[in-house]
Amino acid sequence: MVLAFVTIASCAGMEWIDGPPQAHSQEPAQGRWGTSFIWYDGTNERRVWLDAEQVAELAPDQGSATTLPLGHVLPHSPRGLRLWEVEKGVTPDRLVKELGSGSGRASFSPVLRDAPSPDSPMRLLPGNVIVDLEPSWSQEKVQDWADRHQVEVLARLPIGTNMVVIKTAPGLAALELANKLYRSGEVRAAFPDWWTEKTLK
Repeated sequence: MVLAFVTIASCAGMEWIDGPPQAHSQEPAQGRWGTSFIWYDGTNERRVWLDAEQVAELAPDQGSATTLPLGHVLPHSPRGLRLWEVEKGVTPDRLVKELGSGSGRASFSPVLRDAPSPDSPMRLLPGNVIVDLEPSWSQEKVQDWADRHQVEVLARLPIGTNMVVIKTAPGLAALELANKLYRSGEVRAAFPDWWTEKTLK
């Protein structure tokens, strides 16, 4: 199910400012806002910052634990989420892996923000990528393209001329795949199926 997406007519994937997924490193980034990424809204560059102190739990199980050795739930979270605070010396990636190892229907995402501030709007990665393909491509050609890139088309969107949803796991996997597909030069746009705070208003 598509949770939310940014309707950008010519959005181009993501670029890691600090190199590719070193955000997966087990060493903490330098400072809370030490890791940032660029994504392209048409020809305009936009940057998002990894919040090294928080992790988001989507569709949380309210009966599950709220305190773990690597982090604890913050008392005030947006509706439909639980925000976890990462303990000192722990990376968000480690906490996501710890939380994801449990059972339940919840999924987890690093917290990205539009500016290096805890007051800046959040962007989360609930999973999946939105891809804008050539308008002239037939359904058969779309499937051929998906097969070559070893991706699964979940749905065709009722916006644009040939926009599809590609399946990914929650988290940074969606951002990485969006990069890969856009940089192939075969698509007009590819970007994560962002969850944003606007979806709650």
